[in-house]
Amino acid sequence: MAKHGKVKKYSKQHFVAKCYTKSWCDPESANNPKLEPFIWQFDRNGNNARAKSPVKLFTETDIYTLPLPDGGRDLTLEHGFQQLENMFARVRKLRIEKRKPISAEDATTLHFFVATAHARTAAYRDHHRAQFARLREKVEALSKDFADATEEQKVNMRRIPNIAIERGQSITLDNIKMMEDFPIQQMLAPTLRAVLPIYEGMSMAILCTNDDIGFITSDNPVTWFDPEGYKRHALHRSPGLAMKDIEVTLPLTPHHCLLFTHKNNFQGYIDISTDTLDQLNHRHVQHCHEIFISRRSSVKDIWFQPIEVPEDAWERRFPS
Repeated sequence: MAKHGKVKKYSKQHFVAKCYTKSWCDPESANNPKLEPFIWQFDRNGNNARAKSPVKLFTETDIYTLPLPDGGRDLTLEHGFQQLENMFARVRKLRIEKRKPISAEDATTLHFFVATAHARTAAYRDHHRAQFARLREKVEALSKDFADATEEQKVNMRRIPNIAIERGQSITLDNIKMMEDFPIQQMLAPTLRAVLPIYEGMSMAILCTNDDIGFITSDNPVTWFDPEGYKRHALHRSPGLAMKDIEVTLPLTPHHCLLFTHKNNFQGYIDISTDTLDQLNHRHVQHCHEIFISRRSSVKDIWFQPIEVPEDAWERRFPS
């Protein structure tokens, strides 16, 4: 509630788009006029199945809102996301679900949707908030050390170069606090500038299945996965878009999953086997933050099984 009892508009914001998750509504609820359509929601370990409306799923109050000095609310991101979601929903309904060719304009919409879906989640917010909190603590400690230093020590400390944010700028404690408090709002634009050119240069395929459960998705729906990462030391396994084997996946519906890859042989619509579907669902379950969703109330044990360490894994080639 706002002042004087007025309800704040656009305060309940979906960090995973409602238009996206509604495709996972249980078909029996979606086709029954007496029921409100619902999705099956599970804890990360596959337990605690419960039905939930997509309207109430994956929301936080003002997760994208930027407070203004006068007490107002900057809703630029919320409105921008709504426009992009409408464009995505049209591409999914009119192109992907009908297996029609994806135009250059459609591809651009998908690139933007994947990039924002990756950078707008609560998991993304919490991760970067923790990173900037650690940086703030270090800067505050340095400020205290400077205040307590001798004049000679202060002269030497002033010779340390500033941390650059953009060319010609340096980061201040206020900048860091702003990044810590509002990481999504502050980081979305530079994130898009970094990832969109890479997505545009990657091959794009739509993986398809007729399985009744199909693809699951989650509160962290975009997955970056390097299938060759296990061959590297654990410190160097974090996936990056420059890696030649990187696979970026986003389930689009229970029957379609978007794939970006640097491999040219993955293009168009590709029907996949049940084994491949299970591997992808295993990947997406392991990547979720707290919750994954499905169109059905059942899960498969294979989604939660530990992966056996391959013979050519780093740990086996270089045992400690």
